[in-house]
Amino acid sequence: IITEDIDVQKDMEILTKTDAYAFYYRLGKNINSCYMTKLFDHPLPEWTDLGNDVLAWQFEKGHGDWAYPNSVDFTLFRKKDLKKAFETLNYSYPNQLEGNWANIADLDRMGLCHTHSKMINIPMNVVSHVDAVHEKSFTIEELNEMFSEGLKIDIHALINFENKSPHISHTPSFVKR
Repeated sequence: IITEDIDVQKDMEILTKTDAYAFYYRLGKNINSCYMTKLFDHPLPEWTDLGNDVLAWQFEKGHGDWAYPNSVDFTLFRKKDLKKAFETLNYSYPNQLEGNWANIADLDRMGLCHTHSKMINIPMNVVSHVDAVHEKSFTIEELNEMFSEGLKIDIHALINFENKSPHISHTPSFVKR
């Protein structure tokens, strides 16, 4: 869920100019915990302030999400940096793709983010039989049924939310679209 305004075109220009690996909307100075691995209050990486609300850091110097470059959580990549991996990786579902892709991550690269994270991920759908069940998980069928009934997640409680991890424990309410 996007929690703040984003200018993807501007961010792509910065990504191209710096030759960083990707632009991570899930990261910012507020992120010091990793919900998915239960790593809480870890040190933030050393970063370079590039100005205009943009930070740069090296993955090998990060902890938790700061050391996880191959994420499918709303990250802006250049096609040339993905093409080879996506042509050779074996996967059947998104979680398997991300896991296999994480195994070949280049931690020597640099990432970019805004000073404050601009999205939140709520791990609430069960994509495969191997997914961990979170506080409130929905099957693909349940989510599809709610969508077919004209429902959507009520995001009002999450706008400008002060999260410490890209993933949060949250059971959403649903409203009519």
